[in-house]
Amino acid sequence: MDRIELNLKGETSEKISKIILVEGESDLAFLSLYLCRRYGYEYYHDIDLHEIDKNMHSSVYSNGNDCFAIFTSGGVTKMNSAFGNIKERIFTKDTKYFVVIIDSDNKTKEKIISDLKFDGLELKANEFTEYQNDDFDIIDFKTYVDVVPKNRSGALETVILDSIRKDEKEIVDVSCDFVEKLTTEQKKHIKKARIQLKAKTGVVFNLLNPDHTFSELQKKFMLIDMNSPVLTESFAFFDKIFIS
Repeated sequence: MDRIELNLKGETSEKISKIILVEGESDLAFLSLYLCRRYGYEYYHDIDLHEIDKNMHSSVYSNGNDCFAIFTSGGVTKMNSAFGNIKERIFTKDTKYFVVIIDSDNKTKEKIISDLKFDGLELKANEFTEYQNDDFDIIDFKTYVDVVPKNRSGALETVILDSIRKDEKEIVDVSCDFVEKLTTEQKKHIKKARIQLKAKTGVVFNLLNPDHTFSELQKKFMLIDMNSPVLTESFAFFDKIFIS
């Protein structure tokens, strides 16, 4: 299969300067909204990856002549295969940044980095590194692995809850206490810490806006103040990427 031109619906050939790899659909939904609101981008179109990997989804966002794309891997265990597909088909001489957003869970940063088998890339947690390859044209870009949250266990939902807690502390605290109590009493339903965190986030959104209980994630995330200091501090590295 040829490179990106044949993967794009409508066979467009815009220059994608920033490529972001995340774990799941909720990560894509949140980060796309955050980045579009903060840096003035708009949804452009999807990239059809079904024939390559049914676990991967992607959307492209544009601001004038500049575009960025977010790819989902389908889960943390599928990050390496997703990177292989991106490296083979998506990276071009127009690529300037490759960002990986990954949950810290209960792992150390060293373990997270060692589990990422990204051939040819030097990876460091929460630091920019350089990559250069001249196999075709010349590819020269910066890589950044963002372990979320940066200094404790958790996931992207941890940062989201922290940002909401600033204005809705009681709802967040009561929701978290409810899920933790239920987890203790009904372990068969919510066994893993990752699932517990997602459950807490779901309860918070449903209490904040019950009318949108069955709405898609994008509408739920629109309740979040994307200029919250918690978010802007956590994702401050994006300023170096999007503000030149």
